[in-house]
Amino acid sequence: MEVKKNIKTQIFIITPLLLLFFINSSGQSNDIFLTKENISAKINEVFYSFYETEDTSQIEKILVFLKKYPETKLSDAVKSKMLYLKGVYYIVSLNQLDKAEQFYDESFVLATKLNDHFLKGLIYNDKSVIYSIFPVEEDANKFNVSIEKAIVLVEKAIHSFKQINNTRKQIESYYNLNIYKRDLKKYEESIHIARTCLDLIDKMNDPDIVIYYKRIYYHIADSYIKLGEYDESKKYINILKKNLEKSNFDNKKQTYSWFYKVKADLDISTKDFVSGVDNLKKSFHLLRDLNDENISSINKAQERELNLEKEFRKEKEITISEQRKILVISFITIFLLFAFMVTLIFFFKRDKKKKNEIAKLNEELNGLISNLKENTTLLEGSNQEVEKLLKLNEESLFSRMSEISNYNDDIAKINKEIDDYMA
Repeated sequence: MEVKKNIKTQIFIITPLLLLFFINSSGQSNDIFLTKENISAKINEVFYSFYETEDTSQIEKILVFLKKYPETKLSDAVKSKMLYLKGVYYIVSLNQLDKAEQFYDESFVLATKLNDHFLKGLIYNDKSVIYSIFPVEEDANKFNVSIEKAIVLVEKAIHSFKQINNTRKQIESYYNLNIYKRDLKKYEESIHIARTCLDLIDKMNDPDIVIYYKRIYYHIADSYIKLGEYDESKKYINILKKNLEKSNFDNKKQTYSWFYKVKADLDISTKDFVSGVDNLKKSFHLLRDLNDENISSINKAQERELNLEKEFRKEKEITISEQRKILVISFITIFLLFAFMVTLIFFFKRDKKKKNEIAKLNEELNGLISNLKENTTLLEGSNQEVEKLLKLNEESLFSRMSEISNYNDDIAKINKEIDDYMA
């Protein structure tokens, strides 16, 4: 991330290319398909491609996904990168520096734990930008203190990038350091640092990087004007003009405004006031247009953030409502299950009691059957005795009957004899 400040205005923009890509990419649809399975890989992908593309739309998509699925688990390595990207998004898209610094600090703790020099360098560099954004008119002393802090941080960033031989990020950090030195009016140091930055650019031998950092020629030219070395300043103004003509970026308003500003400063320093006023007007109009675009883009980003919050709130309310329904259904299910269990227990106990009663009755019945068998045996014995007694009685009765018959015959004979005697 690089430092970028508007001339004649106090509205700040974080980096030249960050805002450039943010404005140009707001209408693009570089959709990335996110799932819980690929989210970690996508975060790494966006992180490592971001400092090349500086496209915040991809970060926004990831933030939306993570907000929708807050239970998503990330490793410390991935989480550290996500916190960094979140900090970048809050600076570039939402202009919320305190919140961004908070995410940077959280990311730095993990980066230190993981010994990630690249991430530590990025955080040092970006935090230096936050400290550099302090309105001069508020308090000049506080501004100088803030810039000194920014210098300490960006020098740490350079050291981190040197440890991993990342030349491109060294160039970016030297570019910012050059600006901080100019903020403290240390123009000779600023020129020396700018030349170091250009030497690194030459070593990379990449024409796109020269175009990317074309504004460094403005800084050198303006520093020479401040030192009164107008010929040197004119030389770098011409280099800046050539680089602007070669630039294929769609939005070059910021750099052209600086170009006209430094030309105006040179004209006024060399007493060419007519040309100076004309160049100042051109610079002012470009800055005004750019300022309007910046405000519009920030407002749109904040509006999107509010809309996202509303959507999440609505989804949360729907989720809560569904959870309540599930809770009610679960409660009813548990209640019914409990009632069913109680009923089962009741019937089980009742059946058990009946089984016990039946078992008892069976035992009693078995006892009665045994008694009945014994009584039957006894009865059979008694029957036999009765039959014997009856037989004996029958025989005795027959014998008596015979005797009675004999007695009767004897009596009849006696009665006949008596009758004969009486006759």
